[in-house]
Amino acid sequence: MIFKSIFFVSVFLVINLVSCKKLDELTQFDLSVDSEVVIRSSFPVHVPFEIFTPEINTASETEFQNNNTKKELVEKAVLKQITFQLKSPSGGNFNFLNSIELYIQAEGLAERKIAWKQPVPENTNTFTCDIAGEDLKDYIRKDKFKIKVVTRTDQLITTDHVIQINTVLFIDAKILGL
Repeated sequence: MIFKSIFFVSVFLVINLVSCKKLDELTQFDLSVDSEVVIRSSFPVHVPFEIFTPEINTASETEFQNNNTKKELVEKAVLKQITFQLKSPSGGNFNFLNSIELYIQAEGLAERKIAWKQPVPENTNTFTCDIAGEDLKDYIRKDKFKIKVVTRTDQLITTDHVIQINTVLFIDAKILGL
């Protein structure tokens, strides 16, 4: 009799653990946030300078709704990947760029370094940054945030460079109503 009770309790616990994990996975998803920056041709060489992306709205309500949650219920938000792609000039590369650091900013929150690349690879028009891996849920919960880009060039550029920043965040949130 005791063996049967232990068996049923064990089966119940295993089923419960598996179903809880499956339930958690319903609100775990990747959120893509894209922005664009321009490095002007007149920037000095070997001097760090800051570029701000336009404010990024976290109005990703559709994405949160599709995943049965909302931004207020985000339990964890971790930067998974950040990629830079040179959009123009055509045929250009990142040879002019020596290093890059990215910081996230939001009203009422301290600025936080989230990614960097040093040295920036040469002879390529795309690269992926190294990531701090910290929880950014407080920034994602805000209505808006900014990404500050601090760069150091090692070559003079004679034309503006337009760079697409593709960001992927891993989101873990609570299910609506639970």
